[in-house]
Formats: sequence, C-alpha cells, structure tokens
Amino acid sequence: MSTHSSKVKEGEENNSIPDSKDVSIEPENNSERSSSYKRGLSPLVDENGFKIRRVHADAQTMSPYERLGGDQNQDNLQDIPKAKTMREEDEDIEYTIDGPLRRLKPYYFTYMTHCKQRWRDKKLLDVFTQEFRLYPESYYVSAIEQGKVTLNNKVANLDSIIRNGDLISHRMHRHEPPVSSREIKIVYQDDEIIAIDKPSGIPVHPTGRFRHNTITKILEKDYNIKAHPCNRLDRLTSGLMILGKTAKGADKMVKQMREREISKQYIAKVVGEFPLGDNIIVDKPLKTVDPRLAFNLVDEVDELIK
Repeated sequence: MSTHSSKVKEGEENNSIPDSKDVSIEPENNSERSSSYKRGLSPLVDENGFKIRRVHADAQTMSPYERLGGDQNQDNLQDIPKAKTMREEDEDIEYTIDGPLRRLKPYYFTYMTHCKQRWRDKKLLDVFTQEFRLYPESYYVSAIEQGKVTLNNKVANLDSIIRNGDLISHRMHRHEPPVSSREIKIVYQDDEIIAIDKPSGIPVHPTGRFRHNTITKILEKDYNIKAHPCNRLDRLTSGLMILGKTAKGADKMVKQMREREISKQYIAKVVGEFPLGDNIIVDKPLKTVDPRLAFNLVDEVDELIK
C-alpha cells in the first residue's frame, strides 16, 4: 500500500524542522555569547540562517587526519594515507540512473556524535550494539579493532568507556540502497520556501541507511538548493511537501502548521475492494517482519492467540 499526501488550509500538529534542537555551539567568551543571544540567532548558522549541528562544526575545525584518530603532533604524516573531509566526501558522490532506480556509488563517510547522557560511563561497544542496531555486534567489533572508531580523535578499543563530552567518530564505507529515479518536481518556489511533489520510495532527510539518496540531498545535488523540511512524509509516501530555503521561510511555514492554518490529507491505494463508508475501523494486529525496512504484515496468529 502506498499513500499520497496533499496540502489544504486548516490545521496540522507536530510539524517541525528536523534536527532543530541541540545543534548550536555556545561561544567561548561572554561578549560573543550575549551578542548572539541579542540577535536571537544560534551562535553558529549557515548562509541561510539554519542552525549547524555541533558535530558538523567540530568536523570543520579538524584536519582530515584527526578525523581518523591521528595526532599530527606525534605521528609521521608521511606514512598515513590522505583522508577526505566531509565536504570532499559530498563532492565525490556519484549517482547513476538504472531504469526505475537511482543508484549511488559506495563512498567513505565519517559519522560523528557527542556522548548523550544515557551513554555516560558505558562501554563504547555496548553503546554501538544497543543504540545502533543497523549492523551486528561482529561488525562493530571489527570496526573498533581496525581503528575505524575514535574517541576525541584518538583510536578507541573494545574496552573504551564513553565519558561526558566525548566526541565519537566512526568512519565506514557506505553502500546506500537504491531509491526511485522519478524526478522530484518543483511545484512552487520563491526566495524563502519550495514546494515539491515527493516521489514514493525516497526518504526525506538523511537517516539510517540513507544519506545522499534522500530528498534534501538530491535537491542539493541536482538543483543546488539547500532546503530544510517544514513537514515530513514517510519514505513510501508521495505527495506535496514544503521545505524552507531560509530559516525565516521555514519558521513561517512551521508556525502556520502549528496554528492549524495548514493540514495534510492522505489518499491510500489498496488492493481489492475496500468497504465504503465514513467510518472504517481496521483492527487487525500487525507484525514487524523487517524493522530495518519498516516492513509490517497482518499477524493472524497473534489474533488467534488473543
């Protein structure tokens, strides 16, 4: 079953710009901090006024070698292969259109994040296996032993403990699944917002196994438009979607959604004949077949047990 979303005036709740929380870095001196707060802006924003993630800012201050856990003051850099910066990784991305699919050439990427409160004083390996279940424990053991994981720019080991404030980096060779090659049609745009017809099968923003095969990254690559979603649609959902080209434009749209001036209507396609009527209740239990693919089916066995 696939769904299609369209926009009408009336109301919508729980719409926000993804990753808009906990992304700023406070300036080191008080005068800079106070001036930033007076402007009402994050101390660190991009050219469109959107807040920059703290880990992204940290990455910009590191050398490529430091991202792999090296110490430029102690190591012989001549013996170390050149690493790529995050920006260079983005520039090396190559898409190919294979019929109905948009494929991405595998690439190297460095994940970066700071210690969360629930991770404090836990083993690094335990955090990986409990929090990031996309890969089995054997993969994380191998990655740590091969030096692909660092803590505060120093190579980690299987006994490493995560402390408050630690910066965790994990470099890996990413193989993203293909997505639909259907064109992302621009329905409307001005200086502050853009409205698109989102195809089914493409995630909105980087998440899980997807980074560049996403709406925001494809818009940036194909149209040179850096935009932030004002509302989200599931990967399998198609339909109208609004993104902010500037922080001001995004804030305006989010405010309208929050104040119920805009709402979403969904149209579902089903196989067979669906009962007609205003009130339809679907009460069959669901079973998750594959959590990585968000693939669910009706579970008749559980229904019989109940």
